[in-house]
Amino acid sequence: MTLIFRLLLLLIFAHSSVAIAQKKHKRTGVCSYYGKDMIGHSTASGEKLHHKSRTAAHRTLPFGTILKVTNLVNGKTVNVRVNDRGPYSKKRILDVSYPAAVDLGMVSDGTTKIKIEIIGYDIRTAEEIMRHELDSLQHEKEVSDVILHDTSITSVFENQIKNPIQAKGYGIQVGIFKDKQKAEIMYGKLIAKGFTKLVLETPTLDNQTLYRIIVGEYENKQVALEDIKKLKEAGFDTYFKRYNY
Repeated sequence: MTLIFRLLLLLIFAHSSVAIAQKKHKRTGVCSYYGKDMIGHSTASGEKLHHKSRTAAHRTLPFGTILKVTNLVNGKTVNVRVNDRGPYSKKRILDVSYPAAVDLGMVSDGTTKIKIEIIGYDIRTAEEIMRHELDSLQHEKEVSDVILHDTSITSVFENQIKNPIQAKGYGIQVGIFKDKQKAEIMYGKLIAKGFTKLVLETPTLDNQTLYRIIVGEYENKQVALEDIKKLKEAGFDTYFKRYNY
């Protein structure tokens, strides 16, 4: 048997094995998600839960397996990478990270019915992934420092607090903060991404001022869909809401 023939057989076998694994793991079941308080905690693979990563816990699939997850209730999908073991409840087949839960539109419900399919594998080691995410965190810190030292952003931000815009119709909420500095950083990031129509609301809850940041002024959700898509692609959470409601 020639070397080339052996290699061909090996490739055919490998392809068949992946195809069989994909077919085997096209499953449906219930999905839950990690709360925000779990960010920074270690996973079974040795990674820490990152605040932006789309990852998941599965009881048996190898770490690095990439799954396409479809929310069978609303049709939304997200690709996640398995880096943890779970869920502990046998009534569920997958736990996803908070960013993945946002993409699936399941945060308010807590759990949802899903379909999972294997679509590939990430061959990076846990150390390589963690190094990449640490670099990402460092970059975000540098961006935040630039925003906080940009007097033009601070001036516009403070002016909106003193002279709030009375917007009408609907807007896209991207964040609500107790910490004023974090709100200013989010405000600056939106400006940097080209979102200049920003509304800052400062409601009070239990004698504490909150900072709610909203993008745009729309007649209805259909008009806002393009901006919602742009915000999601830029990594922002979105919640479509009526002003003063």
